[in-house]
Amino acid sequence: MPVRKRGRRRSMDNTLEALEAEPEQRTLTLDKQAASRFIKHGLAGNDKFDMERKEQQAKEKARAQLKASLLAKKAVAAAPESSSKKSADDSASGSDSESDSGETAKATTQSGDLAKKSKEMKVDKTAKRESAKNKKKRSKDDRKEEQKERRKKKQESRKARKAQ
Repeated sequence: MPVRKRGRRRSMDNTLEALEAEPEQRTLTLDKQAASRFIKHGLAGNDKFDMERKEQQAKEKARAQLKASLLAKKAVAAAPESSSKKSADDSASGSDSESDSGETAKATTQSGDLAKKSKEMKVDKTAKRESAKNKKKRSKDDRKEEQKERRKKKQESRKARKAQ
């Protein structure tokens, strides 16, 4: 047999073996980022979903800002203790500590603004909750009063029937 035919035969044998062999089972893993892209694309234009997604993203941002502000507060609380120790230990490197304190001051003012905004949002939410609770209480009180009035009317009508 010529060399060409042998090469063809080998390649055909290899392809047949590959076809006859059991197919490899891939591990099925979910790519969350790809799935979220598909879902977003598929649901694009759905106003309800768009609003829910925007609200979810806003909530996540608010949580992240709140966590950042809390971490900044903790860092500020820890900074005076550590800075007082450093100033006592390192009197020669005063210019470095001044530049660091300037940076932390900027960070604290930004985190302070975020904290104020988050506190204002919390206050607004609690005020809304309180007003809703008060409305419910009012409505409950009104219902109780109406029930009392109905009972009085029924009793009066019963008394009137007995009197006749």
